[in-house]
This record gives sequence, structure tokens and C-alpha cells, in this order.
Amino acid sequence: MRRRGRPGGRWLLAGNLATVLVTLLVAGTAYGVLTATTETTRLAVRGTVDASAAAAGYDILVRPAGSRSPAEQATGLVQPGFLGAVEGGISRQQWREIEGLPGVEVAAPVAMVGWVIATATVQVDLGDLVRTDHPVVVRTRTRWSWDNGASSLTGSPALLYLTPNPVRFELPPDDGTSTGTRIVEDRPDGTEVRFATPAAQTATATDGPQLIALSTELLQRGSGRRTTTLVDLQYPFPFLLAAVDPAAEARLTGIDTAVVDGSWLTPGVPTERTFALGSDIEQGQVVPVAVADRPDLQLDARTSVGVFDGPAVDRLAERGYDGTVPGAFLGTPDRTLPDLTADAGSAYRSLLDSLATPTEDGDPQSRTVLRVSRTSPLTLAADADGTLTARGSFGSPIGWGYGVPLPGAQGSAVPPGGDDTAFRTMTGYFAAVELAPPTLVRTGVYDASRLASGDSLTGLPLGTVGDARPAGADDASRAALDGRPWSPSTAIWGYPQPPPLMLTTLDALTAFDDPARWAEAAPAGQVLDRTPPVPQRPISAIRVAVAGVTGVGALDRERVRSTAEAIAERTGLDVDITLGASSGPRTVEVAAGRYGRPALTVTEPWVVKGVATRLVTAADRASAALAVLVLLAAALVVLDAVFATVRARSREIGTVVALGWRPRDIAAGVLAPVLLAAVLAGTVSAGLAWLVRHALDLAAPGVGVLVTLPATVGVALLAATGPALIAARTSPARSMRPVGLGGVARLGPRVASVPGLAWRSVVVAPGRAVAAVLGAATATAVLATLRAVQVEFQGRAVGTVLGDAVTVQVRGPDLAAAALTAVLAGIGIHHVLGTEIRERRAELATLAAVGWRTRTLALLLTTQALVVALLGAALGTGAAVLAAGALGVTPAAALRSAAVATAAVLAVTLVSTALPVLRLRRASAAAVLASD
Repeated sequence: MRRRGRPGGRWLLAGNLATVLVTLLVAGTAYGVLTATTETTRLAVRGTVDASAAAAGYDILVRPAGSRSPAEQATGLVQPGFLGAVEGGISRQQWREIEGLPGVEVAAPVAMVGWVIATATVQVDLGDLVRTDHPVVVRTRTRWSWDNGASSLTGSPALLYLTPNPVRFELPPDDGTSTGTRIVEDRPDGTEVRFATPAAQTATATDGPQLIALSTELLQRGSGRRTTTLVDLQYPFPFLLAAVDPAAEARLTGIDTAVVDGSWLTPGVPTERTFALGSDIEQGQVVPVAVADRPDLQLDARTSVGVFDGPAVDRLAERGYDGTVPGAFLGTPDRTLPDLTADAGSAYRSLLDSLATPTEDGDPQSRTVLRVSRTSPLTLAADADGTLTARGSFGSPIGWGYGVPLPGAQGSAVPPGGDDTAFRTMTGYFAAVELAPPTLVRTGVYDASRLASGDSLTGLPLGTVGDARPAGADDASRAALDGRPWSPSTAIWGYPQPPPLMLTTLDALTAFDDPARWAEAAPAGQVLDRTPPVPQRPISAIRVAVAGVTGVGALDRERVRSTAEAIAERTGLDVDITLGASSGPRTVEVAAGRYGRPALTVTEPWVVKGVATRLVTAADRASAALAVLVLLAAALVVLDAVFATVRARSREIGTVVALGWRPRDIAAGVLAPVLLAAVLAGTVSAGLAWLVRHALDLAAPGVGVLVTLPATVGVALLAATGPALIAARTSPARSMRPVGLGGVARLGPRVASVPGLAWRSVVVAPGRAVAAVLGAATATAVLATLRAVQVEFQGRAVGTVLGDAVTVQVRGPDLAAAALTAVLAGIGIHHVLGTEIRERRAELATLAAVGWRTRTLALLLTTQALVVALLGAALGTGAAVLAAGALGVTPAAALRSAAVATAAVLAVTLVSTALPVLRLRRASAAAVLASD
């Protein structure tokens, strides 16, 4: 007689049913919450990336053909600060071609003119220095410091002969009997005393002091009893001058809205203008400039002041000065005054005030450009481990004008620190004084911090006002740089360089590209006439914004790609897609300086291309992968629980098979309780997920939770199908075999240690542990991959400015999913251990009967659980290494992360074994015999 009924839920043991129910409840709730969290995070990531890409300002960077440095070619990155060294190579016609291509919204060119040295005059107050009834000599000596204070230089003393008597300049007679001008002091008794004027001297000269005579009447300020004496400190200031198209630059960066004084540039061909030069006049070719409101340079000056007021001064007042400084003025002064200080900020403000304007002539030393210097690109050597090295050299002073037979160039001053260790070559170009040299006229002052691109997380140091300062990468370097980013100095061939501080128009390039007005100082000392600093192809780079691009979506990326391809095909120039790029750190070893700075290890932001695309793609994939992994971990626990039920009920299954039950009835008997548990868990978890999503204000708090029920039921049925099929194929003869047989009975006499017995227990009966091994492997792989990507990503996504911001957004759901996989792995191991105790009660009782103590049995089961966890961790480590390798993470970084993940899984394993081990108290032989 064939029985037609179905066994129902009685074949799923109560403990296994509880495990299935709890597992599905946890996994279903987590799945419902994670789908909302990852969707919310994905939308936030897209919003962050899109907003940052829009604020970055441009999508494509175009440079002259062959301008990529060897370091850029080796790393695939874009080197910061490259604009200062690009001498040009793009013609105006190519710019117009790019500007006219379909899809190009803005094409903003940048043409680097070069470095110009202006001299700012900083007035310092000597206080109530002198009695006005007799002369005194003031000796000043200035200590200059740069490189954040790591480098310093003390210049030669300067002597000021201060007299209350009037002084005047005396020209040499026309008979040729004497040369050079003299300063003449008219004494009250009608006599005259003459002082030789000092020869030209550099700011860093150390060949001895010189003396200049001044009248205190010209220096005194104030009223009443308080009289101050002001003297001028000449402060050399290099700045990088760049030319832009005013309209395109304003459209791309909005710099016209950042002008805080005056007005933004307007196009127009420069004209000549007459400027005051003392009591005379000079012709200059007007170069309009918009100037940054603050310097990007550090140079500090501290001047010591000593006063001589004794016999040596009396002798000097009687005899005058023939150019030889009396030795008495090199010794100890009669009294000293407080040190005087100046910095780049005060000097820069003085420079801004001294520039010519449309209505004022300004200071000749600030406005007139007689020398332009160009520097070569920074050359870096790449080591085997990827570290970049900047090797310094002793720079040639030719670029500063020394040894060059040019009018106005011989003996040109080298600013303090200007001859420090060179990391670039420098070429000097000198203007003809008699042909109306370029004259800077300030039209406006802009504040770069007001630019919209300053809010971009891309942090691209690729613009006309971008700042990309290096910073110390180790404790020694940070200490040498005083814990601050490395500021540029007056050494324009040094390692750090500032962005352009002055912008002019492309039309104004005619003042710098006329061969008739310029000559070049060649390294060998010869003069190359008719060689201007700006070449015929003057443009150094073009930044292109593509029309219709609002983010980094597929359509945006395709628009940018097709436009970049058209630019490359039409012009043959080097084209880099900067859409979605961000700055990431690179380590550089920098050689020591000449004036005290030690060798440094610095990090600086290089441009990593394609960061946003990778982040959005990874966020989309992670949204699905994380939730699926949680369900996979739950499926493994359900699989193990149902397998345990099939093993435990094998005799009953064999009996009903012998009585005529059909295979589909057996399978239904296994699946029915699982389905009921899944429906119950899915319904409850959907409600819990809705509550959590509503409380946390996550995406789609309504019908989105309905996916929880089918996901839970589907996972449960999928996991239980395998055990159900095995049960349906059970034969009556095989089902009569004891479940626990093969444990101690098959271990053999040679297994005497606890680790050996634990290992053999897993190996002999692997079916019990396979699901737990896979669960531990899943948890290890997820934890290791997340840690490797988020902590050790080698500057490809995480490690960039944009990537770090997105990492903060994705870290929460990522870590929640990883923690859940670890918890579910612990539930699986807990269930395996409980099943082991239940199915091997006879074996454990036998061991207890032959003298094994309870704590030894507990150690055996704990060791067995750790063996399962270690096998899973090993499998998960391999998966993590493969996954991390596909993401671009190095194997070493993946292995380090896997070690941390393994430790976490082992910790969860130890916690999950606590409760099953407590059940060992019931493992006595008498209890086992009574139950059997």
C-alpha cells in the first residue's frame, strides 16, 4: 500500500528550524535595510561626484604634443605645477580650431610668459634713532630665511651715514678726471664732504659692506617730541606671469567675479605710454595685469640694527668716504636697536601699491620688465618601487644676468635664496631698455579663494590659480618644514613653484614675442639676439569644457570622449580627459638645499584621471554585490541546517521510502517547513526593514521593502533544494547506517592529540563543515576586500581628494554588510558545532568514559571550529587577492587586509562556540545510553 500523505514539518528538527528562522530573519531584515542604504549611498555618491565634476570647471586638458613628462608617462598621472614650465607649442589657430569644434562650450587658453623679478620697497621704522645735531652711522644686516625656515642666508652689512645736514648728488665733471656720481654733504661751516656712491651689489653679496650717506631730514616722520626714522628695505619678489583670453577665462573659472579691487582684464592690443622716471620720463609698452591678492611665496627677513656714535663717526664726518669702509664699523656698535622684520605678505602688499595703474605711474622698479626667466620642466627619476626622486644640481647664474654683455643685465641682482639647489634649468631673456620695454599696469586684484572651483573635491592643480604645495611625508621632513606645506621661495628653479600671480591678456603677448626687443643669455655666455621669451606658438595649455556635461554619467562620458578624440585628430596635440579626475598623493625624494635644508621626502597631489567613473561604477556594483553576499551567507547557514536535518532523520526517511513514499513527497517534506519559516521570516523582516528605513529616512521607505519577502523565500528554497534532492534519493539500506559512525571509530590508533583529532574529524566527515567553511570564506573575502580597497587603494580612488570623500559615504553600508557576513558565518559555525555535539554524542561519551576531561572535550570542539574557520579564511583570502587584484590593489596590500579579516573571523568563531561547548556537561556515557 502506497502512502499518499506528506510528512509536513515534523522532519525539520526544532533546533534546525530555529536556526533557519533566525538566520532568514536577520538576513531578510539586513537585506531590506541594505538595499535602501546602498541605494541612498549610490545616489549620494553620484551627487557628490557630479557636483564635484561640475565645480572642477573643465573636462579636457590639451597640451603641446610631446609635453608629457617621463614621470607622467610612467605613472599615467598628470604632474602638478606643469604649467610653469611649458614654454608654449600651441598656436592661436589651433586654439580657434578647438574653440569651433562641435560640443566645445569653452576653450580657455593659458600662455606662460615666464618669471619676472619685481622689487618691493618695505619701509621699516628705526624709531627715535638719532639726535639730529650730529651724524651717526647705522649698520644693518639682514638674515633671510625660506623653505619654511629650513634654509637661511645672512647678507653683507649695509652702512647708513645719517646726518642732520643736507646732502645732494654731484655728477662727475665733463673733463674725464673722475668717474661716477658722489653724494655731497653741506656742513654748517660752509665746507663740503664727499661720499662715494656704492657700486651695484646683489642682495646675497658677502664681499663686504658698503656705505651710503643719507640726510635724516628726508627720513624723519612724526610730530611733537616723538620723531621716527624710516628706511627702505629692498625686497625682491619673483612672480610668474601668464596670459589668458579674458572672456574664455571668465566663462570657465568665473574669475571676473573674484575681483576685489579694480576690474577684470579686457582684450586689446597694448599701446605705448609715458611714465615718470624721477624728474625724467620713459616710454613703456603697456601690459595690463590682474594680480592675486596674496603671495604664494615664503621669504622672511630679520634685520639687526647697530648704531655707531663715537670718534669713528667724527672722523668719517670730517674726511668723507672714498669707498673703503673703516674697520671700526665692522666691530661692536655703541648700541643696538630691536630687530626689524619683514615677510612676503608685507612685501607683496607694498608691491601691489607700487604698481602702475591706469591713472598712476607707480614705481619704476615694480612696473618695468627688463628681464624674463623661463624654467624647464621638473625632471623626476622613478625608482623600482614607484618612488620618484628629484636630484638637485648647482644652477648656472646666466639666467639671472651674470656674465652676460647686455645693457642692464650685467650684475643683475640674485634674490636671497635665488641661487639655491636647482631642480630645473633657467634661461634668461633681456629687453632693450631704449625700445619701450614692457610695463605692468595693474587693472584689478582678484581673490582666488572666491572661485567656484575651490569647492571641487577633484582638487585639480591644473588651473591658472591652483595651489599644489608638497608636504612632508615622514617625521623628519615634517619637522624640517615646520609641520606646514612647503612654500615656494625666490629660487624659481627650485622644487616647489607657485602658480601665476599675475595674469595678462593674449593680446599683450606682443610685448614679449617681438624679436627686435629681446635677446637671450645662452649657457655658454654668448648673447642670442632677436630671441624673445614667448615663441610663435605661445599657448601652453587649453582647458576645455564640453557642452551639456553636468556629471559623470554614461552620456556625459561619451560626450567628453568624442570631443577629446576630435581635438586629438584635428590638432595632433596631447589630450587628457580630466572629467572625474582628482588629486592623489605621490611620494617624491628631494635632494638637500645649499643653505641648510636637509633632503626631504614629500607627498604632493598628482592628478589621477578617471576617479569619478571608477567610483560611480564601483558604487553601482557594490549596491548589488553587498546585499547578495549577505543573502549568500544566509543561504549557507540554511543549507547546513537542512543538511543536518536530512542526516538526523535519515532512518525515518529510509523507513517511509521502504513503505512506498514517492521522491517528491520526501522532497516536499523537507522543503515545506523551510518554506513556512522563510515566509514567516520574510514577512517579519519586511516590517522591521520598513521601520528601520523609515526611522533612518533612507531611500524608498514604502514599497521597496516588499523585495525582502521574495528574496528571503528564494534564498531559503534555493539553499534547501540540494538537501531535499538528496533526501528524495535516499535508499532504505543506506539510511540504516548510524549518523555518527566514522568519527572516533575511523580515526585510528595514531591520532592522540587534540589538534590531530580535530583535523581528522573535519576531514573524515567534510559534509558537516562545508557550508560553515564557505560562510567563513565569504566573510573573510568581504572583510579583506573592503579593507584593501578602502585603506590600501594606492591612490586610484581612495587616496584621492574625491575618493576620500566618497569613501566616507560608502564606508557605513560596506562595513555593515561585512559585519553581517561575519555574524552569519558565526551562526553557521555555531550550528555546525551544535550538530557535531548532537550527532556524535556516543563518540564524545566514549571519550569521556576512557578518561577525557570535559575541558579537553571543549578544547577539541573549539579546535575543530577554528579549523573550519581557518579553512574558510584560507579560501576567502584567495578570493580576496583575486578580487583586489582586479581592482588594482597590490597582492601585498590584499594579504595584509586578509590577515586582519582572518583575525576578525577567528574572533567571531570563538564567540560562536561558547554556547555549544557548555552543552558538553550532558555528554556522559550514561546519558547517551539512556537516550539511545
